Amino acid sequence: MQDLFPARLQKTAFRATIRKKREAKPVRYLILYLILISLPGVFLALFDKAAAKRGARRVPEAVLMGVGALGGAFAEFLAMRIVRHKTQHAKFMLGLPLLIIAHAGLLYYLLFVLRLFGEF
Repeated sequence: MQDLFPARLQKTAFRATIRKKREAKPVRYLILYLILISLPGVFLALFDKAAAKRGARRVPEAVLMGVGALGGAFAEFLAMRIVRHKTQHAKFMLGLPLLIIAHAGLLYYLLFVLRLFGEF
């Protein structure tokens, strides 16, 4: 009977370790969110550039800034710089970098000050 107890205890500890490995870390969801919100930002910037060349209906600036404010500012800013779209507009060339700085500060605060996402 005494020999069975340590084996049972080891089995329980092993199951707890497996459970911990299966649990998704919340920081992964944050990274996934930033990727998923960046894709529409890039798409909208490229679409707006193409529409400007064709003289077609454009994407409203509020939509472009809104996607940037939701977390897609970095990718949207890079896309605009690469395709040279709205580079003369101070709203975008100053606004998006300010949003990037704000997002970086918010991420630092959430990850390292509040430790909201735990250890990663």
